[in-house]
Amino acid sequence: MKRLIKAFYPDVCPRCDKVIGRVSLCEDCKDSFRLLKQPICGVCGRTMSEDGFSCEECKRIKHYFKRNVSVFEYRGDIKESIYRFKYGNMRCYAEFFAAEAVKRYGKLLKSWKIDAIVPVPMYKHKQRKRGYNQAEEFARSLSRASGIKMDSKLLVRSKDTLPMKTLSKQQRYENLKKAFIVNKKRQKYKLVLIVDDIFTTGSTLDACARALKENGVEVVYGMCISSGS
Repeated sequence: MKRLIKAFYPDVCPRCDKVIGRVSLCEDCKDSFRLLKQPICGVCGRTMSEDGFSCEECKRIKHYFKRNVSVFEYRGDIKESIYRFKYGNMRCYAEFFAAEAVKRYGKLLKSWKIDAIVPVPMYKHKQRKRGYNQAEEFARSLSRASGIKMDSKLLVRSKDTLPMKTLSKQQRYENLKKAFIVNKKRQKYKLVLIVDDIFTTGSTLDACARALKENGVEVVYGMCISSGS
């Protein structure tokens, strides 16, 4: 079955879309995506300007998630790649993103002893229109690469929200208030990993973590493909 799938959907470079037959960037693009560099905040996972455990923002704000990590800087070529992943039906990129995440954070994931990987859900009308949820595609590939089960039905997006990139931090908070609910018919977990494509202010991850912790989850971690400011 896997060979048949690969015949119709061969591995391509996630930057230039050249068919290369492996989950990787091609030789011409191998240095195109920038990994997040130290120092990195021990809470939100964004690059900091000075050494220390947490950034100035995370010193002021109490997050509902314990820690988030991201793989790439959301700048340059990765922005176009993620745009195609989200809106251009390039779901095949998920395998590359997951492989890079496990390469960088595989040992950390094992140490966290995660019970389930949970993608940030989309509003069902929007998902039907787009045809898929890119966070779920990433979560599915990450589950295969890490051996940790995925539960895509634990969290439900109960209302549509405005595009986050147009909003201030306070507006993001209001926009996401009560946007997520927990499906109480699902299995109970103690430690959950929420995954998404881009981490900016952490508002989405906080809203998901809050809903989970109010329904019995003890610890929530986050993992994103990229991190912006």
